[in-house]
Amino acid sequence: MLTVLLRAAEGVQVTLTPDQMRASAQDLFLSAKRFYAWSLIVKGAGFLAGAVTAFTGTSWWIPVVLLALTTASDVFQMASDTRKGKAEDFTRRVEFWDGFGWPPSDRELRQLPLTRTRPDALYFASDQQSGPVRAMENLEEQAWWSRELYGRMAALLLGAFFLMVIAAVVVLLLVSLSGQGSNGQPGVKLVIAGLNVVLSFGLWRLHASYQKAAQAASQVEQAADSLKRKYASDPNFPEVEAVRLYHSYQLARASAPLIPDTIYHFFRAELNRRWDHRAEPTRTT
Repeated sequence: MLTVLLRAAEGVQVTLTPDQMRASAQDLFLSAKRFYAWSLIVKGAGFLAGAVTAFTGTSWWIPVVLLALTTASDVFQMASDTRKGKAEDFTRRVEFWDGFGWPPSDRELRQLPLTRTRPDALYFASDQQSGPVRAMENLEEQAWWSRELYGRMAALLLGAFFLMVIAAVVVLLLVSLSGQGSNGQPGVKLVIAGLNVVLSFGLWRLHASYQKAAQAASQVEQAADSLKRKYASDPNFPEVEAVRLYHSYQLARASAPLIPDTIYHFFRAELNRRWDHRAEPTRTT
């Protein structure tokens, strides 16, 4: 088992493993997701406030509310980005420790906010010793899960986008065919406000980002499997190739949108079964 000793502020030494450190990174990711969710909620509230003006006219307090909500949304987004960046840095260190056996230095450990000292469960299925082969098995598993989750998020967002657009078009057609003339203007305004909300949340852009991340993960998954098979029995496994491939995955993940915990937990049981069938792992989640 890979472990390091971290001397706490009270002088007590704490034994840490990669899975224990990863649990703290996951807490940071969860915090980033919460701030991102609040930024979306506040942004939505801002557009709802703007939609009110379509029906009631502009009041003196509307611009003030919009400014406050826009500022709050930006603050929440910045907090989310900061935490995601720290979580990514934390996770990169853990991945190289778990895969290649390169533990973080004491200085690096002290810079990381350890929020949990016990993991929920073992993270990777590989039973290989630390080295390029284990690193590639870990990477293949990570990329497989990323491909599945990113792909499902892309599909869900694409469906939501088209459903909203179709609903808006149907409402506009009904208002037009009803022959209400100016009496149908509130309905038209409501539809336009709804479409503005859809476009402002960037559902199509998010879909494209998730789709791009899924494609990148798929390429890494295939490359990791190919590299692992090519050098599985070779004691001179080119470590530099494994490190380069891991870096490419980490860069793609860092630029990808966050996966909501709700989506992960909803599909986790199914994906675990599929991974068990695919790789026959020893993983317990």
